[in-house]
Amino acid sequence: AKKEAAAAKKAEAAAAAAAAKKAEAAAAAAAAKKQASAAAKPAPAAPAPAPVPVPAPVKAVTTNAAPATPSLKEQARQAKIDFALNGKDVGGGKYLLSGNMLRSTSGKSQIYNAYKADSDGLPTGPRLTVKLSSNFERLEQESRNYDKVTGGLFSGSFVKKVEYLPEANGKGAAGSALVL
Repeated sequence: AKKEAAAAKKAEAAAAAAAAKKAEAAAAAAAAKKQASAAAKPAPAAPAPAPVPVPAPVKAVTTNAAPATPSLKEQARQAKIDFALNGKDVGGGKYLLSGNMLRSTSGKSQIYNAYKADSDGLPTGPRLTVKLSSNFERLEQESRNYDKVTGGLFSGSFVKKVEYLPEANGKGAAGSALVL
């Protein structure tokens, strides 16, 4: 009886092992089949990108809108700061003087930096030098000397004379002016 029970137990164990082996084989076959069918199928298409929302047009605000360019008064105030304008001019506003006055070596002339004024009275162009003197004859002679030196063989080698003004006719300036 013991032998029969041991044999029955052995047969049960063998049957359970066979069933487990059969189940493993079936699972492996199913996995292989699934893998083969996945390889045969084309990859799913990528999802379409979500549409980008278009912003609504912005309405222009017309109430109390600041002007795009500053007013002439504001431009003049800023030019006075940027170019160190001192409020003086020569040539009836044609040239705007800037900075502090320097004395010539003789002490008889005043020398200023200056800028040519545009039609609105704002500085434009490169910085110039203006020499003012009450000695009309001396400044006129200096102007002729600049004409001689810069007009001949040595043109462009010296200071360029822009203009001689026999009458400075300016705010805060008297006498004649030589613009270089």
